[in-house]
Amino acid sequence: MIQFCPDTTRLETANLGVALFCAEREFLGTLMSPNNSRIIQMFGRGQRDLKRLKAVKQSLEQTIQKQRDELCDLEQIQKFASLHVNHLRMTRFMPCRIASTPEEELQTLFNELVELQRDEDDKHSPTINRMLDAVFSQQEFSSYIRRDVEVDVPIFRTRDTVPYAYQNGRLNLIKPVEFATRRSSVISKASRNAVEGKSIYENPDEEYGELQLVVVGSFEKTKPSEVETAKRIFEDHQVRLFTTEQIDELTNDIVTHGHKLD
Repeated sequence: MIQFCPDTTRLETANLGVALFCAEREFLGTLMSPNNSRIIQMFGRGQRDLKRLKAVKQSLEQTIQKQRDELCDLEQIQKFASLHVNHLRMTRFMPCRIASTPEEELQTLFNELVELQRDEDDKHSPTINRMLDAVFSQQEFSSYIRRDVEVDVPIFRTRDTVPYAYQNGRLNLIKPVEFATRRSSVISKASRNAVEGKSIYENPDEEYGELQLVVVGSFEKTKPSEVETAKRIFEDHQVRLFTTEQIDELTNDIVTHGHKLD
């Protein structure tokens, strides 16, 4: 495990990544969390220099990759891990059974030990992501769209990564959301995203300035009543909503009112 320890006098840690060594297949790989959501969830944002921590994580990954040929047996791997015992530390390598390829096993370990659990209703959101990615990968949008933007959500004291964003006076954070069939679930999810959106809207980001949340929602069979319910909730909290059937309206807004990237 690769962990963050905010206070070395205590043993409280947050899992930030995993490393897997397989001598038989000459495999040494790492997978690190791209953001600091787990740290903020467990310890709060505090006064930590999270940008520096991101650089330290990247440096560790690069060091491991550069020394792959030297780290060719378990003894050398364990010695390397023992040298990293500060705020960013590596635990001792533990034996595990690899049931698939090392790459697949590394991803499985990361999902189980590092990645935050997602809401059950979000299980289909990758489908919306693929849809949006296909659209935004087109040449005409390449000069407008930012990807993987990290911003603070003050109301929840978290730092989230939004997959897409574009500027039109405010930085519009495009967030795909899968809404379930139950009306109660639609209201609950819309309300949470609305609270998040209002908090983002009212608290300018140090790096990006003023923000606005733009939800791209997938609704079961696009029930008009559910869409209208979510829309009313969002409008009261300065959140814009586009259904998956309204992607053309969103893309038209981007090319009409969006500012090109520097």
